[in-house]
Amino acid sequence: MTGNLLYTVTKKEELPHRELILEIEIPASGLSPWRQAAIKTFKERLEMPGFRRGRVPEEVITSRLGETVILEEALTLALSDNYTLILEKEGIAGLGRPAVTILKIGAGGGVLLRIRTALRPQVSLPDYRKIARKMNTGTSGAASSETEAPPGVSHRLRLVSAVLSESKIEMPKGLIESELRRIEARFKHDLETAGIKLDDYLSRVGKKMEEIRQEWLPGAERNAKVQVLFEAIAEKEKFMPDEKKVEEETKKILSEAKEADPTAARIYVEVAFMNEAVMKLLEEEK
Repeated sequence: MTGNLLYTVTKKEELPHRELILEIEIPASGLSPWRQAAIKTFKERLEMPGFRRGRVPEEVITSRLGETVILEEALTLALSDNYTLILEKEGIAGLGRPAVTILKIGAGGGVLLRIRTALRPQVSLPDYRKIARKMNTGTSGAASSETEAPPGVSHRLRLVSAVLSESKIEMPKGLIESELRRIEARFKHDLETAGIKLDDYLSRVGKKMEEIRQEWLPGAERNAKVQVLFEAIAEKEKFMPDEKKVEEETKKILSEAKEADPTAARIYVEVAFMNEAVMKLLEEEK
């Protein structure tokens, strides 16, 4: 079902670390189409003595499940159909799945909701072509910072660090946490491949997993910022990956990893091509 959800914004508050709270009030009349859809869903699911599947009366479903359960399902359906539209209408650059809390259920069936969502990173790009040009011709005078690459690393890493150090990026915690989970998954996979149990490793180094995650945090934040930086440059330069090459590389991955998710594989390939295009731009700037 699709349609415009009737609602009134009662609160809109931006929080630190690129998060936002939006509270909306939905009248019973505005939720009615999705309440009926919820009833239909429960009719198809419920098996009750004396009724054929799909033939359980609405009043029996309401009595059996309670109005709160029905409203929760109706809200899930309504937000599934309208969440993106709400973000667009309210000018919110939401990121990922929101946390939704029912604050109040009115006597007439209306509800007050709190939606908490991460916001897309806010990026202020420097003159990355100028920075790359100076780095490539050996005339860089970029100031050092905590994001600058240490001595002994490749020119590519120094180039990325120079552009990153001059960029202003406000990150949502969720993106950094996602990178931390990726690092942790790779770490555990490597241990398993080496035949080492996680508990044995932690005992050997005398640390808890949370301590190790804290050690990874600066690297995870940098990795996440670099990816956001590359995406911003790719968007500004209007880079688009070659469709044929993306298809070929995706098929190659899926042929080698039968259990891989096709959508995830394609996204991985697209990001890899876009990143390489950005890197090529920076390296070839003279």
